[in-house]
Amino acid sequence: MYIKDVMKTKPYFLHKDDTIASAYELMSSKKIRHIPIINENQELIGLVTQRDIAGALAKREESMKIAKIMKKEIITVCPDTPLKGVIEVMILNKYGCLPVVDSNNKLIGIVTETDMLQTLYEVATLPADFYKIEK
Repeated sequence: MYIKDVMKTKPYFLHKDDTIASAYELMSSKKIRHIPIINENQELIGLVTQRDIAGALAKREESMKIAKIMKKEIITVCPDTPLKGVIEVMILNKYGCLPVVDSNNKLIGIVTETDMLQTLYEVATLPADFYKIEK
């Protein structure tokens, strides 16, 4: 199984000049915890998390630009990355998500802890005979 099998293919995103308030609004309305930040060419340039936004809001910095708080060094994966490798990266680094990019670093998806749990649930509830190998 590969990331392309479990990723969300139309992730919500913002731009570096959007505000903390707009990120909070997007997270609240869509019930998400991570927002990729892209440039005008759809290339991934950053990521903000619910924790980043909460910290900025606690300091009453709602009008601050996302660029001030976004993480710029982000581990990404491509659609053909095996699921096992992505799980290892997320566990070892304690990441709640990984952006999925193409060979030109354009954002094409996102995979979250919730996506992984959903996949685990689907596999765990497969019929027992699904795993049998015919001889």
